Amino acid sequence: MNDVPPNDLVSERSVIGSGFFDAECIDVATGAGLSPHHFYSDLNGEVFAIQQRLRADRTLVAGSDGEDILRNHEAIMTELRRVKVAGLTIAEQVTGGLSEFVAEYTTNVPYAYQFMYYVGRVLETSRKRVTLSTLDNLRSEAVSGADPETIAERLTRAADGIREGLTPRNPMPTFRTLTSAELDAADLSTEYLVEDVLARHQSTIIAAAKKSLKTNIAIDLTLSLASRCPFLGKFYIPTAVRVGLMSGESGDATIQETAKRIARSKLWPNLADYENVVWSFDLPRLGQPQTKRDLMKFVGDQALEVLIIDPAYLCLDLGDDAGNLFAVGKKLRELTDVQQETGCTIIIIHHNKKSTGDPFATPELESIAWSGFQEWARQWLLIGRREAYNPEATGSHKLWFSAGGSAGHSGLWAVDIEEGSRKDQGGRKWEVAVQNASTAIAETIEQRESERDQRDQQKTEKRIADDAAKLLKEYRRKPSGETAKYYREASGLGGTREAPAREKLISDGLIEACTITKNCREYDGFRLKQLTSGDDRGFSGDIPAVPDGEHRAGIPPVRGIPAPAHRDSEDSLIETVSESSPVDHDQVAELFSAGAA
Repeated sequence: MNDVPPNDLVSERSVIGSGFFDAECIDVATGAGLSPHHFYSDLNGEVFAIQQRLRADRTLVAGSDGEDILRNHEAIMTELRRVKVAGLTIAEQVTGGLSEFVAEYTTNVPYAYQFMYYVGRVLETSRKRVTLSTLDNLRSEAVSGADPETIAERLTRAADGIREGLTPRNPMPTFRTLTSAELDAADLSTEYLVEDVLARHQSTIIAAAKKSLKTNIAIDLTLSLASRCPFLGKFYIPTAVRVGLMSGESGDATIQETAKRIARSKLWPNLADYENVVWSFDLPRLGQPQTKRDLMKFVGDQALEVLIIDPAYLCLDLGDDAGNLFAVGKKLRELTDVQQETGCTIIIIHHNKKSTGDPFATPELESIAWSGFQEWARQWLLIGRREAYNPEATGSHKLWFSAGGSAGHSGLWAVDIEEGSRKDQGGRKWEVAVQNASTAIAETIEQRESERDQRDQQKTEKRIADDAAKLLKEYRRKPSGETAKYYREASGLGGTREAPAREKLISDGLIEACTITKNCREYDGFRLKQLTSGDDRGFSGDIPAVPDGEHRAGIPPVRGIPAPAHRDSEDSLIETVSESSPVDHDQVAELFSAGAA
C-alpha cells in the first residue's frame, strides 16, 4: 500500500517558477486561494510565502521586460539567502546550491495560459490530503469507542470543514468586474493561430459531410500550426505552437500514412521532424467523472496550446439525447472548462446533417448536425464538396472551405486537393490549390454555361439530323426534283426547320439544286444528287454509291438500298443485297422505278 500522501511536486515547482518571471502570477495564485500551507513540500511553501510577501509590499513589480524580471529575480534570491527556517536559511537547506535550485524551478516554467492548471493541481492535492487526514482522525475516534451518533455528528461537521477548507480563503470574485477605464485600457485584441481563419482561445468546430476530408485537413492544420508552414499551402501562421491530435476513428495506420504524405508537401518533409506535435489514439469520454481532470492533465503534461479531437460523436454517450440542447451543452461545457482553465484552444471535428437541399452548396453553420454544437462553437471551419466525387478521377477533390467566428473573421474559398492513387508512381500525394470563392464561382458558372451551350448545340444538331432524315424520305419519293416548298409541305416541316435540314442534306452531298419545269415555267428546286459511275447514272439515297456489287437495269447498287432483283430462271428469284442495314422497301421500289425511267 502506498503511504505517500497525494502530492504534485511538478505543479508546485511550476507555480513557484512562474513567480520568478511574472509577479502577476503570484497575484493570480493568491486570488485563487493558494497559500503556503497548500504545498506538500514545506520548502516550496516557504518559497511561495516569500514571493507573496515581496509582492504584497510591491518589491516585486508586474512586468515582462528583461529589467523587471531580473530585478524581481534578484529580490527573491536575496530573501532566500536571508530568511531562516528551523535555524537555516533556505539557501543553506537546498541541495546543490541556490543557483541550481532556482534553475530547476525556472527551467520548465509552464506557458502562461497553463498556469492556472498547475495552481489547481496544487490545491487539489492539498484538498485530498486534508480529506484523508480528517477521515483517519474519525476512524481513530471510532476505533477508540466513540458513540456512533457522535461520530456521525463529527463526520457532518468534518465534511463542512473539508468543504470550507476546500474553498479558497481569498477566492477570486465569482463575478469579476472592470471599470470602463479598465475595459478601455485592457489589451483584449484577438490573437490568431491562423491569420483571419483561426483565433486563439476560441472553441472551434471543424464540420463537414461524411467523406469530405475532415481528418486529412485537420492533420494539415496540425502540422502547419506546429511548423508555421502555411495551412493548406495558403493561410499564414504567425507563430508555431504545440499541438495535440486525438483520433479515434481513422486508425493509427491511416493517420500515419496521411500524416507522412501531408508532411512531404510542406517545408518540413519528414514527419519525424514535427517535435511540436503529440499524437493520441485515445479519446476522452465527456460526462465521465475523471474526464475533465484527465484532459487538463494531458494538456498540462504535454504543454499543449491546441488540442484537436476527432471525431466528436465518439466522445459523447448521448443515446436519444442528440437532439437535446441541454444534454449536449452540458457535456461540451467540459471542453470549455478545460480551455478556460488551461488556455489551450480546443478544436473538435464533427459532421454535417445528411439531408440538405443542395449537397454541393457552400456549407453553413446551420448544416452542423445535432443540437448544441452550433451554440458551443465560437468559430468554425466548414467543409463541403463543390461537386460530386468522381471515382474515375482518382483522389481528386473539389471542396468549399468556409471560416468564420465571433471574433469577426470570415471567408469562403475553393479548395482543390489531389491525393492520387496507391497505383501512382511514388504512391499517394497531397497537393492543394486554394482560390477565392468568387473566382471559383465565376469559373463554375462559365463551365456550366459552356456545358449547357454544348448540350443545346447537341440537341439542335440532333433535331436537324432527325429533320434531315424525314426530309430525305420525301426527296426519295421525288428524286428527280421539286420545289423546296413542295418538300417542306410533304415532310410537314415548318420553314424554320426545313431550311436547316435542307442545308444539312446539301452539305452532306445528298441533294443538289436544280431547275424544274412546271406549267411551262421554270422554278428553282432541289433533287437527289445525281451520281455517275462510268456510263451508269443514278441518284444518291443517303450514302454515296459503292462500286462493288452487281448492276441491274443500269442502276449502280447503293449502300443501304437493295440491288434490283433478277431471275436466274422463271421459277427462281434471287435478290442481291448490300452489306448495310435494310431500308424501307416501298421507298426502294420507287427508286427503282425512277432509275428505270
